[in-house]
Amino acid sequence: MAKDGSLGLSGFALLALYAQCAYSQNVNCLFHGDEADHQIQGDVEIAIPCTLTNVEIDGDVIVFAGGSLVANDVWIKGNLYTSRADFIAMERSQIDGNVRLEELVGDETTIEGTNIDGDILLARNRSRLEIVNNDIHGGMFAIGNTGGLLISGNSFEEILDCTGNTPAPVGLANRVDVGAGGQCVNLQPEGSTPEPTTPPPVTSPPTSSTPPATPASADTTTPPPTTTLVAAEDGGGAGALDWPAVLLLMPLLFLRRNARAKTRASLR
Repeated sequence: MAKDGSLGLSGFALLALYAQCAYSQNVNCLFHGDEADHQIQGDVEIAIPCTLTNVEIDGDVIVFAGGSLVANDVWIKGNLYTSRADFIAMERSQIDGNVRLEELVGDETTIEGTNIDGDILLARNRSRLEIVNNDIHGGMFAIGNTGGLLISGNSFEEILDCTGNTPAPVGLANRVDVGAGGQCVNLQPEGSTPEPTTPPPVTSPPTSSTPPATPASADTTTPPPTTTLVAAEDGGGAGALDWPAVLLLMPLLFLRRNARAKTRASLR
């Protein structure tokens, strides 16, 4: 009976050890898979700094607050997600699903030389983001990022669309099969001066300060006389009037002069 009891305890211990190993595949990047075939069955959930090299992951990779991921030659057969994590540094890897990087807070996140079968979403990240020399069989959407975004040397089979990023994304040499939208319509190289959006104002030619030439025959000492219309009365002075006043007074003046002429004629 004692022997049977010891066998039962041994079996229970082996079962508990197996359960612990199976569970550890999904916890905090503490398990790096079978050293023989570098394979992880299930998801990898990361809440601490984690480095993966030459590893196949049969599920998703999820990086939580406090976690970071350095991945080289990694094949993720699911998706890559982050939620308020520190940073991602991925190079020469393969992702069969989608990439969703949200609210990263570290200094810099890079995805370089990686093949991605799905779409990429970059949203509300404070980290500087560098997406460089990747083959992306879906599209990419960058929304509300504030740490800076470099997009260079990538190929996109779907749309590339950028909205509300401050500063605006920069980059060059991307191939976009469907088309670009928003801030990614005309990406400029980093450090270049953006093209002006409005034409410069038209400048009038300078006005010459030299007065026009005066003919030799003209008298430059005496100004030309001006013509002044005057309404005159006998025994009185004269005053200059405006054109409208002259036009109104001309009939009255004509009648008065006519009457005086007749009076003078009768006195003779």
